[in-house]
Amino acid sequence: MEKIISLLTNAPLLAAVGRFAEHSGHTADTSATSAGVLLVALLVIGVVVCALLVLVLLLVSSWKLFVKAGEPGWTALVPFYNTVKFLEITNKPLWWVLLMFVPVVNIVISIIMIRRFALVFGKGVWFTVGMVLLPFIFLPILAFGRSVYVNTLPPAKPLTEATKWALIALVVFCVYMNIELSLSATRQYPTLSIIANNDGGSGPGVYATDGAYVYLNDTLIAGADPMTFSILGDGYAEDSLSVYYEGKILRHESPDVFRLLGSGYALGAHQVYYYGTPIVGADSATFQVLGNSAEYAKDANTVYYSGQSIPAADPATFAVVDGDATYDAADKNTRYNMGVAVTTVVE
Repeated sequence: MEKIISLLTNAPLLAAVGRFAEHSGHTADTSATSAGVLLVALLVIGVVVCALLVLVLLLVSSWKLFVKAGEPGWTALVPFYNTVKFLEITNKPLWWVLLMFVPVVNIVISIIMIRRFALVFGKGVWFTVGMVLLPFIFLPILAFGRSVYVNTLPPAKPLTEATKWALIALVVFCVYMNIELSLSATRQYPTLSIIANNDGGSGPGVYATDGAYVYLNDTLIAGADPMTFSILGDGYAEDSLSVYYEGKILRHESPDVFRLLGSGYALGAHQVYYYGTPIVGADSATFQVLGNSAEYAKDANTVYYSGQSIPAADPATFAVVDGDATYDAADKNTRYNMGVAVTTVVE
């Protein structure tokens, strides 16, 4: 028994067992990873092979159907020409091939052509639905089944003068749109550079310029000069001619006299603002913000908190008080906390 216990508690033996277990676990993890990669690769290969088989089945079926309709089988494999032959088989005018280049219209035209194709082989509406939704099933059924081509549809009507000009206009429009889309895809747009990023902070968001225009959060700031545009703070900005708040111009304000006072307050030529909104009745000549970061302000006649007047407050004796938990401002008669009177007893 003592030998067995000694053998089980032998340090070199335990270390060797640990290294073996670790190596086995690592090998198992590696094997599992390799198996997962192999499985994904097999699935991708399987999907590709299935897609190729379906494609071959559709091409062979189309070849067989064209032969049934009295046309050379190879015409089913030639792009555009197979559409022309398709129109001939179903007694539709050849100019319909132009409609295949018109978005949305081409979908409707394709369904009509498939419906007529089913008709000339003696199939009804539900078979048409199957050909539209499951062509890889219904097209082989039509090709390798007993259906025969019997065209009893009325012949195509001749092209009228009105239709001819309408087609010319359609072709011109499609060519123009293709050129425009091509130019749009290759057109090089200027790179935006960030002027200031206040996103998530106290500002309105991200200011940027492309060298010709100024943007706020991808919205053009009309008339702003990118060469002189600068951020003042609290949502305010200016260029050489105008003052802005969150991308909107403050009318009748000049950057030469406009001043940021802090805590959202700003002073214009004849108007006081709180976060871009004019404070009606405020005296710009005597207006001042109280405290470094407080919401309190006053002029010769009124005291304000967060841009709103405190009618009963006395501006002559009103002051911000620091270090008291029960109130943050007071005048000769009243104490205030966040702009609200809390007591009329002043020690």
